[in-house]
Amino acid sequence: MERSKLKTEAPAVFVLNTLAYAGITVRKPVESKKGMIFEIDKSQKADAFAVLKKKNVSCEVIEERGVRTSVKQLLSRFGMWAGVLAGLVLVFLYTTTITRIKVSGADRISEEEIKEAAGVKLFSLFEEVDTGAIESRLVAMEGISGAAVIRKGTTLAISITESIAPPNIVDTTTPEPLIASADGIVLRVVVIQGTAAVKPGDTVRKGDTLIKPYMTDSEGNMQPVRAMGEVDATVYLQKHVFCSDTMISTVRTGNSVKTTVMELPGLSYNKKPDFVSYETETVRYCASNLLPFRLVETTYYETREEQIFFDIESCRDLLINESLAELRRQIPYGAMPVRWWYMEKRLDKNTILSIYYQIETKIAVRPGQQ
Repeated sequence: MERSKLKTEAPAVFVLNTLAYAGITVRKPVESKKGMIFEIDKSQKADAFAVLKKKNVSCEVIEERGVRTSVKQLLSRFGMWAGVLAGLVLVFLYTTTITRIKVSGADRISEEEIKEAAGVKLFSLFEEVDTGAIESRLVAMEGISGAAVIRKGTTLAISITESIAPPNIVDTTTPEPLIASADGIVLRVVVIQGTAAVKPGDTVRKGDTLIKPYMTDSEGNMQPVRAMGEVDATVYLQKHVFCSDTMISTVRTGNSVKTTVMELPGLSYNKKPDFVSYETETVRYCASNLLPFRLVETTYYETREEQIFFDIESCRDLLINESLAELRRQIPYGAMPVRWWYMEKRLDKNTILSIYYQIETKIAVRPGQQ
């Protein structure tokens, strides 16, 4: 039986008489200081509200009871239970994946090499981790004498023990020359062992012999030795930038499509747009504070190629500074910068910017090191 529990603030006797006169059956009436609480069949609720409204009596529903009402309430909570179930499924899937690999004990060997040797894919559903096999692969690597692999939830902890580094033995006996590591003009030559093949002011090319691997004794005989010494030279680093009066640039058309999906381990649900060419911007944020999953919002911007005029006057300083920064990164450790300059040459519809950087540095190296 479906029933409605109502509450009014009018006198109980007046309400009872009014409803009884209208043929509405009142059940479980309870009189209070401000009015009355009572129950009626749900089928008569609309009639009861209409009768009391004509008498200027306010009324409100405080409870609905019955099988149909309970079913509706349960169905209304279906979304909540579905969300809870989905959350539990996601948490279960999350616990079956490896989301992080933590490496400790690595000094000479890079973490990337260790992770690659472990062979574990991150965010892969139901990833089976054979810690024993991983330890065997790691120990088989050169430079590793021991390894311990432990899975802690979604983290794979790898602890390695590196082999003792072999001593750095410097060969001082095998005859071998010193050669130039770069083109340059010789400034100073200091020979400790061997015979100088160049002198200050000489121009040398990369690979030229600087100190020969022999010495001449008092009788004029050449004795093989390992060449040792230093050669300083002026070296010119250079960078050439070719600029055309026109260039093809990618511009946005103004059309865009945005998608938001849940980031699931090892899965991707991003649907690509129908654009011929496009650029993307991606933002990741947590779905909630309780579940360790993130939403991925991707915006696709349609693009097209467009021919534009290139203004060398407005971009010259930027191009020069970028080229200088690249040349500075090429300066060897211990080298002394001297000066830099640039030259600009116009060819028909093109411009060539040549940037030069003068440095003083040591250029004597062993064959194979240049």
